[in-house]
Amino acid sequence: MEEHPAVASAFVAGLPRPGTADKALYAWVVLDDAEVPTDALAAYVAERLPRYMVPGTTLVIPELSLTPNSKVDVSALPTPFEASGEPLEAPQTAGERAGVEARPPQPATVTAQENYTHAVRCRSLIPLSSSGRGPGKCASAS
Repeated sequence: MEEHPAVASAFVAGLPRPGTADKALYAWVVLDDAEVPTDALAAYVAERLPRYMVPGTTLVIPELSLTPNSKVDVSALPTPFEASGEPLEAPQTAGERAGVEARPPQPATVTAQENYTHAVRCRSLIPLSSSGRGPGKCASAS
């Protein structure tokens, strides 16, 4: 985010989402003199990072408060939940809670050759498992 030409400094942290124990990424940004919409900053970051690393909310602040050790004072940052003035809704679906788009699970496809190979390998391990030296029972192939 700090690579954006209009950003002077930025800080990103994971905080619990309202109403859940799940965490989400939030960003606090100090801009140079230019006015940049937060949507443009999010799009800039989304072009360069995987979706799970893109902050869900970006707040523009005048400056980052620092501790005496020159670290960002997280307790002095405005919370993303009070910045908009509107209460945030808790995520409703598992996909919203995970921050990903829901996709139906794809069934695993096993060819006849793979099934046969698994069965032969399991049968070859049975003598080892009965002697106590082997890994135990093989999972049945179905």
